[in-house]
Amino acid sequence: MASNLKLAEIFQNHMMFQADAPVRIFGVCERNTNILVTLLNKTFSFSFDETTFLIEIPAFDYVSESFDITLKTKEETTVLHDCIFGDLFIASGQSNMQFTMKEAFD
Repeated sequence: MASNLKLAEIFQNHMMFQADAPVRIFGVCERNTNILVTLLNKTFSFSFDETTFLIEIPAFDYVSESFDITLKTKEETTVLHDCIFGDLFIASGQSNMQFTMKEAFD
């Protein structure tokens, strides 16, 4: 049987999600799919009429202990293992980013 739920490739095990911001998970699915999402002992239910989905879960506080996010349809279960909530920073573009702070003072 073909998979009826496929997360976008950005969603992998060992992810950090931004704390204190809504969690958004997206991908493709069959039409008229119901998805149950479970994380940190809370379950959320979503229904999608189209072949793409965007799940938005309310914000969570910082969580440094890893947890799983389970997405379940009638036919299958997908699990993201070893996730946490924290602060995300995007850094790019400078050649000096490869240096450690102790090297900056030489």
